[in-house]
Amino acid sequence: MLGNSIDYGEVLDRISKVYNSCSRIEQKLMKQILQEVQDKGYSQTLEQIWLIDFKEMPLSIEEFISNPLYMGPATRNGEAVYPFWKDTMGKIFQAGNQYNEIIFSGATRIGKTSTAVAMLAYMLYRLMLYRNAHEYFGIKDVSRFTLAFANLTKDLAAGVAYREFFDTLKECPWFQEHGRFSRSERNFIYYPEGDQIEIIPASDAAHVLGMQLWACMLDEVNFLRAGIKDINIAKAHMKHLYNTANTRITGTFKVGGEVYGKIFVCSSKNSDSDFLSDHIENQLDAGNIHMYLVDEPQWKVLPKWKFSDETFHITVGDRYKRGFVIPYENDDEAHRQEYIEQGYQILTVPVDFLSNFRADYDIALRDIAGISVVGAMGFITQESITPCVSEDRQNPFFNDVIVMGVHDNESLERNFHIEVVDNRLKYLAMNIHIDFAETSDRVGMSGVVQDGTKVVTDRITEKKVVMPFYRQIFQIAIEAPRGDRMSFQKVINFIVWLRRSGFRINLITTDQYQSSYVRETLNQQGFVTDKISVDRTEDPYIGLRNLLQDQRIELIKHQLQEDELVNLQRINGRIDHPPQTTYADGSKSVGKDAADALCGASWTHIMNGDKPKPSTKNITKSITSVNGFAQNRINTAKKNPGPSIFNSPYVRR
Repeated sequence: MLGNSIDYGEVLDRISKVYNSCSRIEQKLMKQILQEVQDKGYSQTLEQIWLIDFKEMPLSIEEFISNPLYMGPATRNGEAVYPFWKDTMGKIFQAGNQYNEIIFSGATRIGKTSTAVAMLAYMLYRLMLYRNAHEYFGIKDVSRFTLAFANLTKDLAAGVAYREFFDTLKECPWFQEHGRFSRSERNFIYYPEGDQIEIIPASDAAHVLGMQLWACMLDEVNFLRAGIKDINIAKAHMKHLYNTANTRITGTFKVGGEVYGKIFVCSSKNSDSDFLSDHIENQLDAGNIHMYLVDEPQWKVLPKWKFSDETFHITVGDRYKRGFVIPYENDDEAHRQEYIEQGYQILTVPVDFLSNFRADYDIALRDIAGISVVGAMGFITQESITPCVSEDRQNPFFNDVIVMGVHDNESLERNFHIEVVDNRLKYLAMNIHIDFAETSDRVGMSGVVQDGTKVVTDRITEKKVVMPFYRQIFQIAIEAPRGDRMSFQKVINFIVWLRRSGFRINLITTDQYQSSYVRETLNQQGFVTDKISVDRTEDPYIGLRNLLQDQRIELIKHQLQEDELVNLQRINGRIDHPPQTTYADGSKSVGKDAADALCGASWTHIMNGDKPKPSTKNITKSITSVNGFAQNRINTAKKNPGPSIFNSPYVRR
């Protein structure tokens, strides 16, 4: 750090703490070192102390990346490294061993991968300088040290960052002198001298188990490129790999309470990094001082000379209010303060990005500003849900989730407040969908009726058409108590009770997991049942989204349902959810059972009756037009009676 960036009070405080923690001999050496630095600009005593453990005095990270004998040839002697990243690397390594988790997030195309590669090269350099690293860290002499590049598959792990790392080392004279490269022209590998260090790609936690993992790098994880079908399993897999690698580093290379190894993660703001977002949030909440996080927009990382001095402002909303570019006529202090009072965050952005934000605000917010708003990039947005939530009706289940199992006396009908349901709605044909979740102990169940029609504009023809209008009657999520299991019989009993209570149940559908018993039993009770899945194709959720966008469905207020809807994402031809979502109240969920229940109940209505019809007004106009035309023909015939059709020789008498 240079000039005004130095906090001298903090530096003196740190020196004082270190000095007071030393023995008398160590304090004497410390005074001698400080005196030598003051007199000569360097300390021979300090170098001698370093050389007890190191083969040569280690360079600082700043000198390492710029010195022509080290990484200088790969960085144009440091000129190719942005000042922001130089400052960042300096802060991380000047703090000694305070940081062992280094996470680069935020905007795209800001040099995250190249910076992490440079820092990993520095970590390799430091490891190679130890006279006896095995002895220093208390490791068996037969063990080898490992640097790993991790990703979903070995092909991806051996991809961009892995190749850039070896390309960088090949440009550095110091590494050329202290190791060798394999003979391959394109896919060469570096072997450090001494045959004690290996550099590997890894795609599974098992690949790093039992290894002395000195450093690990996880670069941008791309599920689509990996050909992953089940995104949730893949994310859980990456989370396990990350945790395993981090545990190996912190467990193996801890000396005196300090961790010498490091894990580096580069991840832009997208759905692929959800497992990491949760981890970051949890670590920050826990007060983890060993994690260094970079989460900045492009204009904060890239050099200022790249951008115009002229700026504009944007608002950053949340799942309930969408952000936008502030219009020129409203871009003043008074209006910006008003937006802040409404709950928006205001960002000042270089005018260079104005067209990007105007063309696609959400994409620009994610890729340029490095901000991902919950629900903004989702398949269904809160913006489309809120207008459809009824202000007059409420869910007859007063709780979003009921805990109920086989061995308790709880029942669904006891929690169903039938008095809040409009009697008129009870007699409309209701479709019920039950989602038996495979990945959680939760059942989602929802009932939807068709209630008249609504005139909407056809998306293709842009003509006014009459379409069915739907109302959600109830929504409930059922969880089994700990140590118990779900009671399918209680679900059946509830549906039978609904019919006895006057509800007209038209159709009951279930998904394909553990549902045969329920359907067969309901069939024996005289109900019409069917098996459908809302997961096989996008069509059911596209149908639900169209209902919401056209405001052709009225929902009851159910927070869990809304939380699950806004976290849905389009993944490989399916609509799915992140593996774990943190909701507004701090709770976490791993399912989309409530969303699936609503979607299934709506989809069966759509399949059976969602046919566009001309509006009543258009039908009336058409009938009037036809009648008018016919009357005109009759009047004309009366005035000009020609030959009668009955006198025609072609008419059979």
